[in-house]
Amino acid sequence: MTHRRPPTEAIVEWYNRKTEFLLEKYGPGPRVHYHTGWAAPDIVPAADRSHLRRQLWRSQEDMVWQAARAWGAEKNLTGHLLDQAGVRERVQPLLGDAHALEGPARFDAAFSFDATTYFDRESYFASLARVVHGGGWVFIEDTFLGRPELAAPFNEYWTTNIGWAHDYVAAAVQYGFDLFRLEDISLHSAGFWKLSIAYTRLLAEARPASIRWQSAIHAAYLDGGLRNLLLSFRKRDWSSGSDPFETCAEGNPSNPHS
Repeated sequence: MTHRRPPTEAIVEWYNRKTEFLLEKYGPGPRVHYHTGWAAPDIVPAADRSHLRRQLWRSQEDMVWQAARAWGAEKNLTGHLLDQAGVRERVQPLLGDAHALEGPARFDAAFSFDATTYFDRESYFASLARVVHGGGWVFIEDTFLGRPELAAPFNEYWTTNIGWAHDYVAAAVQYGFDLFRLEDISLHSAGFWKLSIAYTRLLAEARPASIRWQSAIHAAYLDGGLRNLLLSFRKRDWSSGSDPFETCAEGNPSNPHS
């Protein structure tokens, strides 16, 4: 069962209500993470706020590096080449709608951290198909359903559109992308939520609903009700005459349940 994407206005209103607390919890920066982290399932949260905050931030940094490892970023997608070529200042960030990207197909890769639960999957991959060139990559880190009864409470709390891994695979295939790698990192994500629960208790005992829901997520990552996955898709490119999917780093590329 796939739910419809929430209206953009509802998502914006949800984040407007949450921003102050999120900056207090994950700030002050200069790099502020708002995504799931990577930590050992048996991690022991620090007792004091300063050290616990550092644990939380470190786990989010580690998630970035774990995803980079899984996606081969150090070898294939590093920005060091741009820095060495002296063109760093020519790289410009653009703000826009991920559903409305326009060609030409010019990008080597696209990636998303904890964002695609807000997307319409088919529109997203249709958009990526216009701008990612043949042989290019799409990388996704996100939470996926493991049991259907968790969809409604998850979507209600986060104002999202959580789906199954096979929803993404079906949408990707429709627009010319094939699943290359799937890595289940749910247990390490559970470790992050263990830290998040402890830190939220220190910051805001007056937020019992947040603590209850974070506890439910922690339990669901442990028992398979929710899955945190790293997905790698590759756009078909038969112009070279070779099959770019002849090997898969882990799991069965045709089976999102592997």
